[in-house]
Amino acid sequence: MNSRSNANSAVERHHAELARAAAAAMQKHYQETVEICSDLLTSGVYDDIAEADPESARQYRAEARLTMATAMHYNDAHYDDILRVLNAALESPLHIQKDVYFTLAVLHVSFDHLPEAQAAMEKTLAIIAELRQSGAPDSEPALSAQEKEARQFLKEVAEARTN
Repeated sequence: MNSRSNANSAVERHHAELARAAAAAMQKHYQETVEICSDLLTSGVYDDIAEADPESARQYRAEARLTMATAMHYNDAHYDDILRVLNAALESPLHIQKDVYFTLAVLHVSFDHLPEAQAAMEKTLAIIAELRQSGAPDSEPALSAQEKEARQFLKEVAEARTN
């Protein structure tokens, strides 16, 4: 088997396993989601993908980390462990970083780290602006919705900090 077909097979495995992890999460089986993502991250799949397409490997690895960190949060994992996974997921393209910063903001609020939550959400808004400037018109409805959520989040964090 050549490296291109290894990479194609690895991409298919990534998609299948991430779909399985998402299905487990939707059923509130968060520990199973964490285990699926952990297995995926340590399986060598992303090394196989990187041989043919390093950028896709970065993106897919970050997607798995983001899914894992979200499940960890719902599963009441330790703050530092979730933070470590999310920080590793920042090694990703901008459209994934946006989601990582959004998730970081939610994590920080959950642990009453309001200044960190505010900074992470402000970073989300900065990335949204950068994505708009890069001209990805097909993502505009999603960007607008996420921007609205981010602004509401910041408003609520500001109110909580003054109370």
